[in-house]
Amino acid sequence: MKNKKLEIEDLIKKLDLTPAMYNNAKEKYDVLKEFLKDKDESIIFYPHGSFMLGTTVRPYKEQRERNYDLDSICLFNKRKNETNPNEIRAQLKDLLESTEIYSSKLENYERCITINYADYGSLGFSIDAVPSAIATDDTKIQMMSEGCLPEYVNTAIEVAEVNKDKPNRWISSNPQAYVKWFEEINEPFASEYRSERKRRIFESNKNIYNSEEDVPEYFNKSSLQMAIQLLKRARDVYFSKLGKEKEKLKPISAIISTIVLDTAKRDLIPHSADVIEVIKIVLNELKTYSKYQQLSEERFKELYESKVTISKKGAKWEMWNPVNPKDNLVDGWNTEPERAKLFFEWILNLDKTILEILDENNINYERTIGNILGNKIVEDYYGLGEVQTIERGPSPWKV
Repeated sequence: MKNKKLEIEDLIKKLDLTPAMYNNAKEKYDVLKEFLKDKDESIIFYPHGSFMLGTTVRPYKEQRERNYDLDSICLFNKRKNETNPNEIRAQLKDLLESTEIYSSKLENYERCITINYADYGSLGFSIDAVPSAIATDDTKIQMMSEGCLPEYVNTAIEVAEVNKDKPNRWISSNPQAYVKWFEEINEPFASEYRSERKRRIFESNKNIYNSEEDVPEYFNKSSLQMAIQLLKRARDVYFSKLGKEKEKLKPISAIISTIVLDTAKRDLIPHSADVIEVIKIVLNELKTYSKYQQLSEERFKELYESKVTISKKGAKWEMWNPVNPKDNLVDGWNTEPERAKLFFEWILNLDKTILEILDENNINYERTIGNILGNKIVEDYYGLGEVQTIERGPSPWKV
């Protein structure tokens, strides 16, 4: 009998970086870090986002596989009141354009400068360098007054956003503290079967690693990390099918990661839970929060007193970054209400799809998995071959 849960874990691994790709990415990051340090030794350059959280998944957009990217912070030794977004963006751009190594590889976006590298094998790869300044003491004091723990406050930064249509502005962020918060909650889950996981990676990659100890912690994926990877990929595939305009309204990854980790923090997920068990628990939580669309805040709290991750005060959705009380992760739901509607529609759809996959009577469950992870990767994994489109001609009543 096939083990569907193990098959899904295998498919998630195929969406992640391989050990060879990881080494390639780390090497390029290290070279860039040294380059920036040589130019300005006060710059602090570090990775953040999915690479640091161990939740990288290959991007999928407009129903096509996209290149991997590594998010990095380029922190200048200036407080935000000593500079402005345009100035530090220009500083970073000048540094990167000063050498042929990077000058021909650059693309500019609102919050980052992207360095596009040559494909590694059949896959592309890029590094997003995010110019940032140090948060002011006033900002840190305000964060503490709003409940942020002291150990998180000191790493607060301000990201420079440069937008042609809006005034240039600072975006409050705290990526290093978020990684610390994430790791503290994830560690009991990562400890489960850690040696077994690293042993399997070593056995499959002896040409790369000399021993199990050489296997980076990045590849010790807990059930929480794999659940986040599955949810991120399922989000990308689902929203890509809705068309370009609605695809822009998909939830940011920080919403997904925070919901999963906060659910675990509240002891709703056993440390021994597998990835599908984690997904089912998280989806049940989110189905409850979807009731905010019909219930008042008072009625919701009467019925679901313990549900505090997401709230709705009047017409305003709130879900605060656990290490940055200035960052409402669902603020986009308030400016574009359709975001919330589409988010919960996706959750209900995914919940039904997971139940279909686990249904013992579903003899075509592989195709159902393709609906959430993408058909191509599933077809390759199971050797299914591409689904043929049958032209049946117009229906009689439409002639």
